[in-house]
Amino acid sequence: MSSGPFATAEVARRREFACLAALVLLAIAVRVVYVLEMRASPLFDAPQMDAKYHVDWANAFARGEDFQPGPFFRAPLYQWFLGVCFRLFGPSLLVPRLLQTLFGGATVLLVYLIGARTFGARVAKLAGFFTAVSWVLVFYDGELLLESLTTPLNLLALWCFLRARAGGRPRDFVACGLALGLAAITRPNILLVGVAIALVELAVEHDAWRPRVRALAWTLLGAAAPILPLTFYNGLVGKDWVLISSQAGVNLWIGNNPRSDGTSAIVPGTRADWWGGYHDAIAAAEHAEGRELLPSEVSAHYTGRALAFWRDEPVAALKLSLHKLRLFWADWEIGNNEEPRFLARTYASITRVLPYSFAIVGALACLGLFGSRGKRAWPILVFAGVYALGVVAFFVCSRYRAPLVPIFLILAARGLEWSFETLRARRWLAFAPAAALAAGSLAVSLLPPAGLATDDANGHLVVGGADLAAGRRERAIEHFRAALSLQPTNWIARRQLALALRTGGDLDGAEREYLAVLGAHPDDTTALDELADLALARNRPELAADLARRLLAVAPYDARGDYTLGRASYAERDLAAARQAFQEALGKDPLAFGAAYALGLVELELGDPAASTRALEQALASPRAGDAPSFELDAWKRVITFYGERGDVENARTRLASALRRFPEAPELATLAAALR
Repeated sequence: MSSGPFATAEVARRREFACLAALVLLAIAVRVVYVLEMRASPLFDAPQMDAKYHVDWANAFARGEDFQPGPFFRAPLYQWFLGVCFRLFGPSLLVPRLLQTLFGGATVLLVYLIGARTFGARVAKLAGFFTAVSWVLVFYDGELLLESLTTPLNLLALWCFLRARAGGRPRDFVACGLALGLAAITRPNILLVGVAIALVELAVEHDAWRPRVRALAWTLLGAAAPILPLTFYNGLVGKDWVLISSQAGVNLWIGNNPRSDGTSAIVPGTRADWWGGYHDAIAAAEHAEGRELLPSEVSAHYTGRALAFWRDEPVAALKLSLHKLRLFWADWEIGNNEEPRFLARTYASITRVLPYSFAIVGALACLGLFGSRGKRAWPILVFAGVYALGVVAFFVCSRYRAPLVPIFLILAARGLEWSFETLRARRWLAFAPAAALAAGSLAVSLLPPAGLATDDANGHLVVGGADLAAGRRERAIEHFRAALSLQPTNWIARRQLALALRTGGDLDGAEREYLAVLGAHPDDTTALDELADLALARNRPELAADLARRLLAVAPYDARGDYTLGRASYAERDLAAARQAFQEALGKDPLAFGAAYALGLVELELGDPAASTRALEQALASPRAGDAPSFELDAWKRVITFYGERGDVENARTRLASALRRFPEAPELATLAAALR
């Protein structure tokens, strides 16, 4: 049997490997249990907002179809991962979530490696354990959002940099750049961190700048490998030379405008749903510029508005940024289309026994700052500081902070180790300022930020929205009322309650709630539009027209106002005014199915069947036609009939074939098919 120092080292390595394997397996096991428990959530199989956008994109990718014209609006790597899952395993939303538990295991592995290289084995083990059982990381590893992939890729880039910096080999720097590029095509803001670390590296190693410049060149070469194909796709296929995605300017304006609260993800004056907000933001920019804009120009427009806010109202902008910094450090997991603490606590019992206080993590990380002196620790400190400022520069929510939690956990583990060493050595004077900073951090974190009375209110809103989308109206109403009981000023919950009441036939109750919303937020375009629609349903076209004019005064670019004006005119039998209004709506939004369909009916009544057919075919070309299947079927029948009556059998049969692909069992189409034989 061997003995001596080599055998001892081998035993130590085996123990380290066993410890690391146990931590990784613990992380995966906790996440698997969590995912299986979360199947009870109504959002599990009915994702909303961003998660639904990712799923829809992934399904299109799995089918080999384009999802969104032009350059990428959002970085695509995570959606491609989902698409591969759907292609290989079918449309189940359980499979990708289970696969994402492996991402959680990878996060623990990387935290361990980074912690060991920076602070040693004890910190690595402690940080790895904290990461394995952090409920926030467990939550996001189970969501269909970017963070499950962003977090390990960010850490991989940092680990590769630490490794390359120690070894100095070109291939290590290429690997570092490759990891950075993959992280960037998942969420591009990591590039800010990459630039900052490169600048600091050149500064701290100023006496060896030539090797550092060569290393930077190798890193850029690696980063270009995943990024440049997207850039060329954007330019050659999307017809707009965007580096990765065109979302940045819109998000910058969301977080830097006079009406921003620091957390809202809605462009002022736009609809709160995903596609409505997306199209409204483009329409608003084009209306302001007076011309059609490329996606990069839309982004530049909103970037300019954000910078103008800082230029014209510097005091307000600075106060908003300080408020966002305060939100970033709060012991509050601020939801953005999700409500982490409410959902995890309500549907997954395992999270109730996991540590989850950001306040404690932040305080311990402050202690870690005092134990992080020296060149070894500066990369993770720069990473944490720049990434945090990048979040604050836009708007703050839990999911944007989540990729930083592993870094804070490494610092927290170092803070515990340093505190133990310092107190054991009775270095009271050295520990006192650290303790004061940690206590201050704890106090700031635990004080609830103004305007965020309870996350339970938003949790009920999120779950209620999922129930309403699934047709569980009574349950949705209960959740919306619960949200309002906790936070009476939650106007989105009140607006959703109005919609739920209307779908249940309580028109008086719905009108009261809409009026309450508009009393507090008179420029809420969605409430104006939905109340106008309710007025038409109650045969009050004059009120509907007045609400439509109010909507257009707030958002003159919004086609919904013209569409409602057209419907009101049609209800009063002013067909000429209705036609003009519907044409105005289509001029603003050529894909507006309702306006095109209604224009087709009006043109027919005005005696122009050819113009009617052109309008109906425009309606059928809209990707939104499937949202109203009964009207879509009627449009197909009218178009086919038009060509049949003109004797244009070839066109009639072509349209009939398209209609049958959409409605193969429709008896009306069977009748038309028989007539065309």
